[in-house]
Amino acid sequence: MDYRFFETVYGLSLIDDLLTIVKISQEIKGCSSEKIAGIADFCQLSDSELRRQSIPEIPGNATVIVSLPIKKLLLRTVPFQGPASQLKDSLREQLSTLFPFKADELAFDVYPLGDGAQTNEYLLTAVKQEVRLDILRRLALLDIKPRQIIIDPLAFINCINSELAGQIVAHDSANQVWCCKFQKDTLQFAGTMRDSRELAAYIAENTPDTLVADVSAEDVAKGAALWHLDGNDTPFTLLDDPPPIPGPLRLFKILTVITFFCLLIFLYSNWQAKQRALQHVGAEITKLTAQVDSTLKIRSDLDRLKKQVELINGMYAGQPSKVRILLEMSRILPKKTWLSSLTIKGDDFILTGEAETASDILVILDNSPLFSNIQLKAPVVKSESGREMFRIAGSIQSRKKNHR
Repeated sequence: MDYRFFETVYGLSLIDDLLTIVKISQEIKGCSSEKIAGIADFCQLSDSELRRQSIPEIPGNATVIVSLPIKKLLLRTVPFQGPASQLKDSLREQLSTLFPFKADELAFDVYPLGDGAQTNEYLLTAVKQEVRLDILRRLALLDIKPRQIIIDPLAFINCINSELAGQIVAHDSANQVWCCKFQKDTLQFAGTMRDSRELAAYIAENTPDTLVADVSAEDVAKGAALWHLDGNDTPFTLLDDPPPIPGPLRLFKILTVITFFCLLIFLYSNWQAKQRALQHVGAEITKLTAQVDSTLKIRSDLDRLKKQVELINGMYAGQPSKVRILLEMSRILPKKTWLSSLTIKGDDFILTGEAETASDILVILDNSPLFSNIQLKAPVVKSESGREMFRIAGSIQSRKKNHR
């Protein structure tokens, strides 16, 4: 790892509501780490109790990296081919369909799973705004201002043995069951499980070289600091979420309002010019010339904006995006349906997974206006749990076909 020399970083973890602060100093000869504070029940203490806590002073310009535990997060794996920025733009107004909260109630970011250069999946991570803001407020009472908020699965990367090919970090308690899968120093999977049986099944299916039962709070805090020191170039933070980017419909409405006000301004200016022309004909000739030039520029701008709107509408009316296809399947398929893979090639797709009755999946997909030519690609077989394992093929309907 390309460590940064002569830098001090503070890593913070919040495992089991224990605020653990580790200070790491990086020098040419190596780095030294020191646990400088630990505050139990951090999120339960009152403001006055927090102010009475005695911790070493952290400089105001210090680099502070906070790692949020999985217990406070909402995680989902999203299949997507393309840059993270494009995926975030697509998901920004769709969060309410993926999580049981309004979009403005969540802060989120995405992280590439597997090889970041050729990833086909992203880890979508969201945290409730009230939880995030409460943690920041409590840290401010301790005079701590984070520069970045990451998550424990990313901090684990610096806690495990990067030489081993396959490793799984798992946690099984009465409050929550989760696991993270790593391939050397690359995150492959992170998510919560329904119970211990599902965790055991996942471990059995993805037999690791090493199984780590848990990682200590101090190691996670150290891993958060090292996330910054090793110069990680993959952007990820839950510190702040940029405002939504307008979609095509909202952009069209904005352009319509702008055009209306431009027209009002032009008409009013023209009326004023005519009134002034009755008294100052000579002087008004110059002003009217300038107004004509302004009018031509406004018309040119309106033509340009109209072409942009037509281009956006043309793009929106084409083939449905992969994100829309994924959202449609999430909406119509029964909750007890488990999908293992979705492969899309051109207008065709192949879907594999498990359900209580595979024939129901065929009927549901066939009734969707987004899909057609639904058929079994392979015979239905029973899994060990008695569920039916299916492999279904079909075609994707374009918007133009849907409107016919």
